Amino acid sequence: MVAFLARCRVRPLPTLLVALLLSLSLSTQLLQAQEISPDGSAKNDPAPAVADPIVAADPPANDAFANAVVIGALPYSATQSTVEATTAGDDPTASCGSDGRARSVWYRYTPAASGTFTLRTTTSNYDTVVSIWTGSQGSLTLVPNGCNDDPASGARQAVLEVALTAGTTYHIMVARFGAVGNPGGTLNFSVRTGAINDILEWQGPPAIYFLGQGIPTYSWSNVGASSYALYIANAATPQSPIYFAWGLTPSCSGTSCTFIPFNIAGESVRLYNGTYVAWVRGTGGWVGPYQFVVNLTPPPVPTYQNVTELNTTTPRFEFGINPAIRYVHLVIWPAATFPNNPVFDQWFYRDSICNGADACGYRVTTPLVDNTTYVFGVQGYGVGGYSTGGNFGGWAGTTFTIDTILNPPIPSGLSVNIGNGTPELSWTSSDAATRHFVAVYSNTTNAFVYGAYHEKIGDPALVCVINACTLVTDALQLPNGSYSFYVNAEGPGGASTGGTFNNGFAGPGDWTYNLPAPVVANITNLNATPFGSYLSFSFTGDPHTTSYNVWVGTAGGAQVFGFQNISAYDLTCHLDQTCVGTMPLFSAIPSGTQFYLAVQGVGPGGSSTGGPVSNGYQVSTAITAP
Repeated sequence: MVAFLARCRVRPLPTLLVALLLSLSLSTQLLQAQEISPDGSAKNDPAPAVADPIVAADPPANDAFANAVVIGALPYSATQSTVEATTAGDDPTASCGSDGRARSVWYRYTPAASGTFTLRTTTSNYDTVVSIWTGSQGSLTLVPNGCNDDPASGARQAVLEVALTAGTTYHIMVARFGAVGNPGGTLNFSVRTGAINDILEWQGPPAIYFLGQGIPTYSWSNVGASSYALYIANAATPQSPIYFAWGLTPSCSGTSCTFIPFNIAGESVRLYNGTYVAWVRGTGGWVGPYQFVVNLTPPPVPTYQNVTELNTTTPRFEFGINPAIRYVHLVIWPAATFPNNPVFDQWFYRDSICNGADACGYRVTTPLVDNTTYVFGVQGYGVGGYSTGGNFGGWAGTTFTIDTILNPPIPSGLSVNIGNGTPELSWTSSDAATRHFVAVYSNTTNAFVYGAYHEKIGDPALVCVINACTLVTDALQLPNGSYSFYVNAEGPGGASTGGTFNNGFAGPGDWTYNLPAPVVANITNLNATPFGSYLSFSFTGDPHTTSYNVWVGTAGGAQVFGFQNISAYDLTCHLDQTCVGTMPLFSAIPSGTQFYLAVQGVGPGGSSTGGPVSNGYQVSTAITAP
């Protein structure tokens, strides 16, 4: 994983370039024109004439109530900037739009005749509130039904239908939705006579669409048509529609109609970041173009990468994605060549490999090579662009190794019984393991003092019963100090992996020797019986002894029949003090000869001292050979 992180930061360009080209190709296929009628059949109906709209921007001149723009003949329309507009202390509160008085600008209108009027800010690029008042500055009264924030679901601009009386002066405030500090933008404001449903007009989506997952809700005024036609195109290529359909029956209620288009595959027509134009037609000609910008944030990087079934050459990859991700990019590289030479590189539509909970899974169909380590990377693409975040620049990933015969797990349950100073090292093995490597480290000298393989079958030092293994070896007769042992497992599938140091070894199993030297006086009950060239003997040992020096000879050492250092383990007294053993003799002891058995203890604390002749040996009474 460290390698994945480092290399992604150093050399991302080749992969990202491939991702860009593939993603753009996929996006192009998604956004092909949908020239369909509701029954799915194509229809030859003239598309609306297209032209690039020109939007002017003027500084606000009507920030103060007293400087309101006077509206003359209708219809009236104006464009201005409200970025620098302010809020006066006596500006009224337009309750239909939260505070509804931020960045306020003012208009004034006195109708010559009573009737119904429509005011709208449909093509503005920020969230607007329109309210209409009578009275004087600081003492204003809201006209009945004289406030509008959003005309339909998904819209952020206002459309207000209101009844006005001839000869009455009305004060119109256009403000920013929400708190006073909210920013303004480009305001497009219009006033005309008649009700909203007299003329088909756009009501949404907002001029800058940044909510949802690239599925705007299109809305327009309800003019009572039995059906509608809708045309949506990228502003750069308005002659090539993304969606073009007839006979639509949107959801119409009151003064608004709303519609979400679906393509013939059942997927909502999603718009990726960019500038778009739209036209709508009811009973008359096409109305438009209405221009809006999709400006969605990129989706977050996929999560929880997991690779399973590594005992096959076609493993399964699992990961999670955000709902905003529409496509996923899966790439597999050999770790030895990463980030070059991928062996698998493919884009997928989310619904083909992900379930409704945004949990995704895919099994590769191209067999991978056994006993090889790979890097798996996953990238997302959505209406807001490529996935971002994470530790790998918009990518998520992990390493994995194909191993058709599973490696044995690392041993567990390490323990030590130091007994008389000859340690028993124990652990739990597994059926997949055939041997173990055991290493012993001296924490006193900061060096390894032992390291060897031990077969589970046929090794006299290692005894395993139902995978409960115990190692006892004379090679671990060590001096006083602090020690730790580590053990791995190996089998047909290779060596164990993971562990404390991620090297396949379990441990540490710790023990400490702080034993005194054996006491010769405790070595009692010495008995011996010769038979031919061997001597059988027994004695009571010392609890601090790992081996014994055993001597056989006549008084004063005049004749020596045998001498050997024998481990407490071989004498079966490494865990207690009852020692029994057999040793070869240099020569047979003649019948009737008086001889002696002498024993000295050796342990982590050193060798025994003292004794009858002050040489560390305990000596038996005279024994007569049969």
